[in-house]
Formats: sequence, structure tokens, C-alpha cells
Amino acid sequence: MDTAESVGVCFSRDSLRKYICSSGDVPEASEGIVLVDYALSDSPRADNTALLAARVTTVEEKTHYWLTCLVEDKYSAQETAYQIAKFVGTHKPARTLIERLTGWQYLRNEIIRQAERYKLEIGTLTFFKTSKKRDAKRNRILKFSEACQEGRVHIVYAGWNELLFTSLINYTGEKTNKSRHDDAADVCGYLAILG
Repeated sequence: MDTAESVGVCFSRDSLRKYICSSGDVPEASEGIVLVDYALSDSPRADNTALLAARVTTVEEKTHYWLTCLVEDKYSAQETAYQIAKFVGTHKPARTLIERLTGWQYLRNEIIRQAERYKLEIGTLTFFKTSKKRDAKRNRILKFSEACQEGRVHIVYAGWNELLFTSLINYTGEKTNKSRHDDAADVCGYLAILG
């Protein structure tokens, strides 16, 4: 059975605490980005929807990531669209990147409808195709782990930190997560490869 150590991904609470910073440490000359890992089902067995806001910039020719907000929960399809529109409208990123899964056109149209209804500025939404390769999720999260180990990840201190820490610590690299949701860890992986 794969474990976090055997697949090269291992997070601990102590290691993650080293990346904590204050909101004042986020460079002004950085680009805002929102990443969305969504699930269009509120079934108890379904994945959660994870929304991550970050700032990205280059420091000494290396990309650095400042994680500024994370939300993860289980929503119905319509509620997912509203939560994405609200999150993007609040953080006003330069780029919003959303997984392109089955039903993505419905989700895009509903996000736009919700944004218009609540007068939220959401800019351009980019839906990206997810990799179908074996171990794609593990490899994304491994890239995030490597960025952490290189000191290129900075986590703004806030109440959502515990949610992030729990998801990363519980990530094992196993093929199935069943009751162990790793959506927050996965959205961090997307940041590391797309940010």
C-alpha cells in the first residue's frame, strides 16, 4: 500500500507551521490567482469543493506562492456556482482557473448568472483539463511539497490554516480517499503546476 513517505509526499504540522507568514509579508507586486477543485454533488460520498486564493510572484528567478485564503465544503451544484462567484468576487484575482470536468459548461453559465445576480465582478474564468495520467494527483501534490521544501510556499496566518494543514497531513498518496477528503491538498497541487 502506498504511503505519504513511499510516494515522496509527507507533510507534518511542524513543517507546515514554518511556512506561516503575516498578510503584510505578501508582496504588493504579485499576481492574484484563484484555483477551484469542484464537485457538483452534495452526496456524502462525493468529494468536496475546494477554493484557493493565492498571490504568485518571482523571487530570485523562482516562483513563490502566498496562500491567502482557502475554503472547502460540500455544496449542491447551484450552491457551488454561487460559492465560486462569491469567492472570486471577493478576491478579484488576475486569473481564475477551474477544473474542466463533466458539466463544466453548466457550471460556467451558472457562475456567470450568480455573479450577475449578486453584482460580483469575476473577470475571465479559465477551465483547464485535468490530467488523466496515472498518479496525476500525487504528482501535483508532490510538486507542491517540493515548493514547500524549497521555501517557496508562504501561508498567510488565518483561521483556515487548520483546514489546509489537516488536508495536507492526511494526504497519503493512496489511490482512494474514501472518507479522507484531500481536495484542499489537490487544489494546492494545481497551484504548484499552474500558478
